[in-house]
Amino acid sequence: MTPEERLHNNLRDLWALVTERPGISLREIAKELNVNLGRSRRLVNILLASGNLTKGRHYSGRTLRATVPMITMKRKKSNDEEIPTV
Repeated sequence: MTPEERLHNNLRDLWALVTERPGISLREIAKELNVNLGRSRRLVNILLASGNLTKGRHYSGRTLRATVPMITMKRKKSNDEEIPTV
């Protein structure tokens, strides 16, 4: 596995983990992904910079949350077929 593939897999797994358990700690992330604490911090910073993760304010414990795109349905006027839009 190349370093790029490993990074991609780790980022995908981290996003899925934070989606399942919002507010998970860096130590728990490192344990679940089988990486060291420094790498888990780096992965979180990459996703924070890209906008795929958000960090709460200080008073809320700075919990990590995954941003999930909201899918809405839009109806066409000519017929009642639903078209998914993002």
